[in-house]
Amino acid sequence: MVTLKQIASAVGVSSATVSRVLNFDETLSVTSQTRQTIIETAEAMNYATPRNRNRNPFATTATKVALVHFLRPDQELADPYYVSLRLGIESRCAHHKLETVKIYYTAAPRDPKLLRATS
Repeated sequence: MVTLKQIASAVGVSSATVSRVLNFDETLSVTSQTRQTIIETAEAMNYATPRNRNRNPFATTATKVALVHFLRPDQELADPYYVSLRLGIESRCAHHKLETVKIYYTAAPRDPKLLRATS
């Protein structure tokens, strides 16, 4: 794990300068050559910010897909086409690791903003 201090030592500047360059501080007065050298050195040393360093590469946020049902559950059972269509959608969503949320039209919120959590 490379630190700002190690990059600063390699380039010959302070760790504060390295931090400000890597955070794209436009108010910092350094030459473009120094700025470029710091960035290239950080990349060559595989520097990762603390936020990226601590991030779990396997953690992902689940994307949700809302399925708005226009039939009540008892009506759906009487319609094999509708059931097969719904099961196909749910199967493809599961294959692509998409979470499905069932919303029945009769109980659906009237405000579309309430559905935004499923996007």
